[in-house]
Amino acid sequence: MGLRRLFASSRSSIFADIFFTFILGIVALLPRLNVALNADLGPDEPVYVGAGRVYIHFLRLGDLSNPGWLDNMQHPAVPKLVFGFAEALGSSYFGLDPFIAARLSAVGAGILTVVALFLFGQRVFGVHASFLAALTLALNPWHVYWSGLAMLDPFLVLFLTLTFLMLLHSRWQPLWALAAAVSFGLAFSSKYTAALAVPVLIVLGLQALGMKNLRSWFIAGACPIVACGVVVLANPPVWASPLTRIVASVSWQLHHASVGHPSFYAGQMLTHTPWWIASYVVWTKNSLSELAFVGVFSAAAFTRRRWQPATQTALIWFWGMLATFSTLTIVVADHYLLPLAPPLSICAALGVLAVSNALSAGRSAPRRLIQWTLFAVLLVPLLVGLAQFPNAEGFTNELMRPQNQFLPVATTGYRSALDWIAKRDPTASVELPYFVEGGNWAMAHDHLTLVIAPNEKGVPRFLVLPAFTFQDQLTLSQIPAGYCLDHRVIESGVTYADIYESRITRERTEDRLGVNANGPAPTGFGSTNLPQNDGDCDAAR
Repeated sequence: MGLRRLFASSRSSIFADIFFTFILGIVALLPRLNVALNADLGPDEPVYVGAGRVYIHFLRLGDLSNPGWLDNMQHPAVPKLVFGFAEALGSSYFGLDPFIAARLSAVGAGILTVVALFLFGQRVFGVHASFLAALTLALNPWHVYWSGLAMLDPFLVLFLTLTFLMLLHSRWQPLWALAAAVSFGLAFSSKYTAALAVPVLIVLGLQALGMKNLRSWFIAGACPIVACGVVVLANPPVWASPLTRIVASVSWQLHHASVGHPSFYAGQMLTHTPWWIASYVVWTKNSLSELAFVGVFSAAAFTRRRWQPATQTALIWFWGMLATFSTLTIVVADHYLLPLAPPLSICAALGVLAVSNALSAGRSAPRRLIQWTLFAVLLVPLLVGLAQFPNAEGFTNELMRPQNQFLPVATTGYRSALDWIAKRDPTASVELPYFVEGGNWAMAHDHLTLVIAPNEKGVPRFLVLPAFTFQDQLTLSQIPAGYCLDHRVIESGVTYADIYESRITRERTEDRLGVNANGPAPTGFGSTNLPQNDGDCDAAR
């Protein structure tokens, strides 16, 4: 079946579904797998993977009362359970590194989100729009990066997207609303920010169910009960005392939100994020072409008195979610807004089709040529972004570069930093200051290994600071005297890490090797917040 015949109807055949699902799966897999295999270990990944390992161990033993269940209980359990299961399966049967195995499960969640958007979106938005939306999400560098790491967010996005799509299908079969309730319970059990979607879900749910008979009211009333039951069943850490532990976990997050968290946005440090940060992140982390099509689609719709069902659904989903997520008082990094990526892709796809219809109406120009040109305008910037940042974050739209000047940078840059140090002095002692209290876990895993010689009188030659530490000034005051900025890890214009060198151990190394160990002078970053300590190492000599 050709594309023309496929897209001529509102729904595709089973054969076409299988074929295009396979295509989307491959397109979604390749960039996410590259991130999973090559990206630096993120700051939170060891916490989640370690907790998952503990959870699976206790489940194997049937020990539900062990206090070890309280490990990282401030975050819900579903992603961590998946990480623990993936680690056990990957290491036992395939010999995978624990973090690679956990990341592969997140890759799976990212792929399923793309596929779900296509399969479940057809009846709501049409085959053409759903396929283009899924393809856009598959290539979106923002979603690609975070769904390649062992983080909570890929699972939140998956289950929240399924919740919306299943709920929309209750327009034709009301029982889909109960499936959506199950999915929402899993979304909340992945990350508590799923609760911000509730107002939007209520609006779309009431519209879909119609509420014209007793059955619809019964199903609507059963949905929150089902969702709460799933939350309890999907979280083994709370089984010993469900109400008490869920309340304690949620209360911790609410307290965290009230206290605040240092974060870097728009060139300034913020403890609490204002309402406009959500829009700022969406604007910064997506290509101008995708944003332009969303803008055209939204503007055209708002000028009309009557909306088509697909248009109404897409607008409520995206703009409603943007409004509710704008109430977040802490946004530690841009992944907090990742649930907006799927509805953004839908609006962009509908925008492409709207522009295509407008340009081809009453014209002699081939409709197909116009469509493929618009497809290229939407998708090419995403492919360019993936080529520029294949295994690290850093993609921002064409007017907001580099990311360091506008948003927090979570990529640690450790791999490149340790490679640079190994070439400089393979016997050097290294310390990663931000994680000293955590036991320097980043040096212990195969995909970040560097041979570390014993510290000379406890003084490492190099200190490696990831970018987010000097963005929020958390560790700069802890840099010991006598260290100077020696090298900056920069890729595609984004600074990921700074390497400081001890002049004392440097001079000892030079005396021992009988050479001058000077390296390249650090390249500039252009921010007045960057520490220079005692000056760059070449100047210090």
